[in-house]
Amino acid sequence: MSGLENHFGEDASLDEATARHFTDYLVRNSGRDKRGKAPLRITELRWFVHEHKRRFPPER
Repeated sequence: MSGLENHFGEDASLDEATARHFTDYLVRNSGRDKRGKAPLRITELRWFVHEHKRRFPPER
């Protein structure tokens, strides 16, 4: 959420309350496992594995 003052050449800055609202939402809904850890790769997320199981079969 930082650096929005130069977002692809445009100023997409948010007021402090709005920025806090979005940041809180992103933190609450980030892809963390039940232990509270964030995966290093998107391919480690359960939803990704489910959605892509035909394209990326499990390794044996």
